[in-house]
Order: sequence, then structure tokens, then C-alpha cells
Amino acid sequence: MKRLVVTWIMLLVIGSAKTQLRAFSFAQLDSLQKIAQRKVLVFVYTDWCNYCQAMERQVFGEASIQQQLKQNYYWIALNAEEQSPISYGGHTFVFKASKGVHELAIALMPNQKKLAFPFLAILDQQNQISFQREGFMGVAELKKVLAYFRR
Repeated sequence: MKRLVVTWIMLLVIGSAKTQLRAFSFAQLDSLQKIAQRKVLVFVYTDWCNYCQAMERQVFGEASIQQQLKQNYYWIALNAEEQSPISYGGHTFVFKASKGVHELAIALMPNQKKLAFPFLAILDQQNQISFQREGFMGVAELKKVLAYFRR
């Protein structure tokens, strides 16, 4: 009986565990693009942003979104308040204390004069911005965007 209860609990825990989406870093992109050319989806967030947390849980936790990202994109989650320098595309981006935001987050923002989180940016294989969108984006809408830019 004890064994049956333990087995049941193990199955419940394993079955309810969500697959974690592997996020890459900007430092890895050059190497990754040499192996397989893909577009890059950058999710820019802050730790204090409730919409960011909801989007990470609800949208990026969705199996169909994870599948599209794993098959067609390199996914990067960038904390806009990251204080470490980030080298990318031959340039080193640093945290701007005067603005409280990382330079790379500012460079990727749709409206660089207005800070709004979360936001998404899609970069093509040559590191050019193909898409930018600020604010929460639901599963259905993100599926359409990912399908459109997958080409």
C-alpha cells in the first residue's frame, strides 16, 4: 500500500512538471548561428513587472509556444535591469545607471524614449530587428507572430 501511494505521488509530480524552455544568452548567439541559422526571439522583462511574470508563466510555459521556439528560434530572456556587460554584434552593452536599464534593452525597445515592459523583439539571422512589440502578448497572438516570422 505504501509503495502504491509513493508511486502515485511520483507519477503525479512527474506528470504535472512543465517542460522548462531553455533560454540562450547573447554571448552564445554567434556560435549558435554558425551551427544553424535561426531567428532570435528576445523577451525583455524586469523582476518587478507583473505582466512580465504572467507572460513568462502563461505564454512561454505553453507547450505549443515552447515547441515553436525550440524548432525555429533561439530564445533569449533579457532582464532589462541586468547590470553585467553584454557583448553582442561586436559591441559591448552596459547597464545605464542614470536610466536604471541596460543599454541592450534600450537598443531593442520599440520606443526608446518610453520604458515599457515586457516587450518582444525578433532578430533575423543578420541581427537586424524584424519585429518589436511592447506589452503582454497572449498565446494565440504570439503563435501567429512566430508562424509569420518563421519563414
